[in-house]
Amino acid sequence: VLFRSDQAALLQVVRELEIVYCPKNFGPGPAIVFPIRDITGDVRRMHMRLLGDGPERYGMKYMSLANPAFEGAAWAGTDHTNLQAMLDTREVLLVEGPFDLAAVRVLGCPMPSLCPLSKRMGRSAWDYLRVFSVRRIVVMFDNDVSGVGGLGAETLQARGKQHGIAVDILRCPAKDPAEALRSSVATYQLQSILRGLRRGETHD
Repeated sequence: VLFRSDQAALLQVVRELEIVYCPKNFGPGPAIVFPIRDITGDVRRMHMRLLGDGPERYGMKYMSLANPAFEGAAWAGTDHTNLQAMLDTREVLLVEGPFDLAAVRVLGCPMPSLCPLSKRMGRSAWDYLRVFSVRRIVVMFDNDVSGVGGLGAETLQARGKQHGIAVDILRCPAKDPAEALRSSVATYQLQSILRGLRRGETHD
């Protein structure tokens, strides 16, 4: 889906997120791989989108690497430039999956962005945000038919109050940001929403 986007922007995001293609002769390839670094800066996990047919290759998978164990919260998007921007602005956009993170960055999201790799955030994730003195979170989770994505965002909003962090909820014009790039109309709508973040707007 992302290959329909601006190629220069796409290459920049590939570098930022360290996205890797794993060919089929390297198990479990073929796959698109997102390395996940812990608070030490070392890669401890790999989140993968397996390519090919078959139900066993559906959805995102992850692989934990050798010891030592993962330290701190798991995030996608912890490149230095993004973390510095988060420290400077004290705000961050959260999306649900790593492809969603790539999508909002390709479209030029003006706000620092991270992916918690889940609809839930545990104590270590909140501690991580407090290290960067985050005061505002904008959440754009998946528009699931089940409504689970919306429920997850509302749960984060309630938890944010407990931590003294304002949480705004944005609704994606498609199922998720990555899916939005399949449609020129949805891409335009999502880009307009993201541009509004520069002006402090929200779109409920």
